[in-house]
Amino acid sequence: MQYFVHAGGAETEDYKLWTSYMQETLVNKDRIDQQYDPENGQSWGYIGDRTSPAGSEDGDLFSALRYLTPNSGTDLSYKFNLDNDKYTVYLGLYDPWYSSTKGSRKADILFNGEVHTKDYVFTDAYDVVGGEVEITDNLLDVTIRKTNSPDPQISWIMIVGNEQKQDVNVSSLLETLTKYQSELPESVYHSIHVHLTAVQHYEQQEQGEKIVKHMNSFLELLNHQKDKELISEDIYRIFKGKAEVIISAWL
Repeated sequence: MQYFVHAGGAETEDYKLWTSYMQETLVNKDRIDQQYDPENGQSWGYIGDRTSPAGSEDGDLFSALRYLTPNSGTDLSYKFNLDNDKYTVYLGLYDPWYSSTKGSRKADILFNGEVHTKDYVFTDAYDVVGGEVEITDNLLDVTIRKTNSPDPQISWIMIVGNEQKQDVNVSSLLETLTKYQSELPESVYHSIHVHLTAVQHYEQQEQGEKIVKHMNSFLELLNHQKDKELISEDIYRIFKGKAEVIISAWL
């Protein structure tokens, strides 16, 4: 995971939990949200000064967000300076004012000027839109462009490098476990194996919500085992990194 931006900057409990698992790879570990200003060292962030945050740290990843203020054009945009490569971009979207907008809040979603999703309709359901992007000029532009009268908004942005997600799933994590079996106490190997085998069942059935829930529990198990010095720091980092990629793929 390279970036996990909670648009609007609210330090909600779920954001703190998620980022606690990503500290080794996260670029924005010290900044939840910011304005894009590369001349002053801010190489990622929202564009311009015509946006506002909504929600607070008492909310969650979706209910706290950033929106384009009225009469400020059509585009709510973020930019990220990145190495040239392929990335997967995930966007969290939700309309807390759906009782008033009733589906009239619509927008095109663009990655580097190309429409990825046309006329997306914001609802009162927590939703995730994702897609792959190839960066060739060291810049990613994510734009939510309104196509109807209510202004566009965004809850969060997650950017995963191609090398972080390639061929990573629960089956590959089980293969990694087998590789390091000789370096683990029998009880630790057994507990991890049982946990991952259960998650593999959900993966085969493509039950994303259950996969995310149980992989979060797996990360808690890893943290406990590391704190008790039952697994080495190297093995912990390997398992943790793969687990984060699996979770991001099913959000």
